[in-house]
Amino acid sequence: MPGLDGFKTCKRLKEMEETRSIPVFFFTAPRDGTIHSGAESAVAG
Repeated sequence: MPGLDGFKTCKRLKEMEETRSIPVFFFTAPRDGTIHSGAESAVAG
């Protein structure tokens, strides 16, 4: 989401009456791919 991060998105959702009650779940990961490479290592054993 170029120019819009999760916090800004959440703020916008909570400001609008129609979307205020929607639960929000944040998931984030490093941009350097460490989680992806760690997952591959775990699967490989």
